[in-house]
Amino acid sequence: MSPVYLADVFNHLNYFNTSIQGTAMNINTTSERIPAFANKLSIWISNIGLDKHANFPQLHENSNGKISLPVVLETNKNICKFRQSFHGYFQPGEVSVSQAWMQDPLIFNQNP
Repeated sequence: MSPVYLADVFNHLNYFNTSIQGTAMNINTTSERIPAFANKLSIWISNIGLDKHANFPQLHENSNGKISLPVVLETNKNICKFRQSFHGYFQPGEVSVSQAWMQDPLIFNQNP
């Protein structure tokens, strides 16, 4: 099996990691980006199975545009495992009622 897809996955992961850091980041934007990245993983799994590898440029280049079935199966299996472990590291949880006004100030109720 060719682990070339890992270069693409780590490239996306590095981009995600840098996107949730910095002085301009806050809990609201970070809490939106974490589930968005998890959703991307599901899309990648579907796309690689449909022979769409736009998110895997290194894999595409290395395989001359045609990815073999064993590589597709191995890639899907490992990205599924990664998605499951990703949820273990990042669990945004629910925003408490007392903090919900920070995400949408117009829903704040002064009289509980």
